[in-house]
Amino acid sequence: MLCVGVFCGEVRERAMAGAAPQVEWYIARDGQQYGPLSDVEMRKFVELGHLRPADLVWRQGFPDWRPAPAVFPTPAPIPPPAPPRPEPRPASRPAHHPAAARAASPQRGYRTAAPQQSHRAVERAAPAPSQLAVAASFDDERDHDDEDDDLQAEPSRGLGRRIGLMLVLVALLGGAGWLAMGYIENPARLVELLRTETRSEPSAEVLRSQPFQGLGNSAEEIDAAFQRAALWQVIKREFPDWYRERLQQAVELKAKSSDDATVARRLAEAVVALRRKHADQALAASPGALRSIAESFLANLEHLSAHSIEACYGFISQGEINPQVLELMGSPEYVQPLQRQVTAVFSAVAEGRKSPQTHLPPRQSDYQALKQALAARGWTEKEEQLFSDPQALARAAPQDVCRLVQDWFAAQLSIADRGVQLRLLIESLKPVVAG
Repeated sequence: MLCVGVFCGEVRERAMAGAAPQVEWYIARDGQQYGPLSDVEMRKFVELGHLRPADLVWRQGFPDWRPAPAVFPTPAPIPPPAPPRPEPRPASRPAHHPAAARAASPQRGYRTAAPQQSHRAVERAAPAPSQLAVAASFDDERDHDDEDDDLQAEPSRGLGRRIGLMLVLVALLGGAGWLAMGYIENPARLVELLRTETRSEPSAEVLRSQPFQGLGNSAEEIDAAFQRAALWQVIKREFPDWYRERLQQAVELKAKSSDDATVARRLAEAVVALRRKHADQALAASPGALRSIAESFLANLEHLSAHSIEACYGFISQGEINPQVLELMGSPEYVQPLQRQVTAVFSAVAEGRKSPQTHLPPRQSDYQALKQALAARGWTEKEEQLFSDPQALARAAPQDVCRLVQDWFAAQLSIADRGVQLRLLIESLKPVVAG
């Protein structure tokens, strides 16, 4: 499953090449990372007051996350318009007096005072202070004036008339309602951006069901056996055509009188191939889904280590197709953590296919935090050097490899800063998912 030694990749910084790329913004809130948002969307997001003081923001060119108030200062409120000056009341005179008629109506050829602009008209006449604050925070490479003009011109193009002055209430955040205005490029993206993650854990019963054994002989029997297992439930829901092919494959193998070990190996090989094919989609899942993979992978290695170092090392090096791992898949004691980890990957694939998210790569400061977490677990310079050398790690004793890989993931999961944790896990999970 894993190519030993690949966990310690170099820090990758995104380089700006050629023409200046379009700026994309990311938001970190309550340990979760969201984005990207275009400049226009981010401006409107700020203008509508959805950015919170505790939020962090990042875009290309920032060395690290920055507090939202430092990048997007809260604008001073627009003072209300002054009340209109009362017009002088004419002196009381008989209505039929000629002077009274002249005083009550403007003379021909004179211009009356222009009515005072309303508050809304004032807002339309000049960029809102929040927009000016956002524009001031952009790089010199951006043409701020042109972008401000584009923002102000949007309503005049009729987009507001096409979809209404504002959308209905689309979500609730922390008990406060927020509205997505009509001239955002894609208001639905904001709903998706800040949706609350609701993820359900498979029941213990379906996790204990053996996915590769006790299948029966007919298609109906094999399908019924498959659907008792969490792994096949997820796969059938997400890849129905592929599932039918595996069902037919199992029927054909049974018809050839293949033993259970052969059927299990062939099905496991197909599952591994499917996992590798969709690795990028798994890594595009939500932060919660990625943490679930990492947590279940660590728990699985700890459980396998309790059985034997050979089982732990076999899963690290070969994954689900390791003979000892396949044998343990048929054991009620070990099938649950094994199936939970593999199911977590395919659940992430399903999430990444429907709602892909972009995650940032780790930075040097992230690896400094990881180094401290590893030191807290007893790592010395010797362990760091061993783990950073793939060839040396491949020659290391299996018990050392199992311990170091477990420490590597346990240290990352112990980091309190969820943004740092996520960026590190993105790199570490690549061989777990694609290996």
